[in-house]
Amino acid sequence: MQAAAAGQAGGTVLASGVAKMSALELLRSTIKHEGVLALYRGASSRVLGSALGNSVLFGANGAFLQAFQANTAQPLSGAFVLASAFTGVAEAAIWTPMDLLKTRCQVEYGKKVDVTPLRVARQLFQDRGVRALYAGGGPTLLREIVGNAIYFTVYQVIKQALMQFRGLREGDAATFVVAGGCAGTAYWFSIFPLDTVKSIVQAQEAHITGMQVARDLYAKGGVAAFYKGVGPAMLRAFPACAATWTTFEYSLMALKRLE
Repeated sequence: MQAAAAGQAGGTVLASGVAKMSALELLRSTIKHEGVLALYRGASSRVLGSALGNSVLFGANGAFLQAFQANTAQPLSGAFVLASAFTGVAEAAIWTPMDLLKTRCQVEYGKKVDVTPLRVARQLFQDRGVRALYAGGGPTLLREIVGNAIYFTVYQVIKQALMQFRGLREGDAATFVVAGGCAGTAYWFSIFPLDTVKSIVQAQEAHITGMQVARDLYAKGGVAAFYKGVGPAMLRAFPACAATWTTFEYSLMALKRLE
């Protein structure tokens, strides 16, 4: 059985043999036939990507906020939304190869011995050069531009609304958790169709465009086909992004105290 090829935070493309399985059925089948460790297939590139991705995410966002002279106190301003969208360009440069390696490791598992992200990267580079590592780059770029514009805007809007409602001058853990979780949920629900297309493109050995994949998905299953697997992604998005934003905010506070 081929496992699901998953995107950054759960965008899932199922192989033909399990296309009609629910997330719970797929989980049970994977553990039964391949063991618990199969659930972590391709995780090394994912962990590396998360570390690099979050560093680039907040670093690039800070740089673009300055470049556009955007104010976080005005998250609905054009300058703020543009700065957030441009952050996605930097994010896509990191996530495209990382997602590709993870997806290929998941797809190739069982076909070859000792499938690792490094081996997959070496093979792709030998076959088609650096460009091969950016398969699915178009959908990923669009995903990150749209997603980050929503992500940062929703976070700041909810954070400031909660602070005002509670009469706080500074945010606290509860504020960061709620705002971060809501932002993550909004991000993933809004870009899930793009992530689905991206994952299918990256799972194919033959060249295929995102537009071809989108047309095929819609013809076979309508709009619902783009949201297959969205449930698990939503369950994961809230706690993951709540933790990310809370860590970022407290780290920022600590650094400001050292100045």
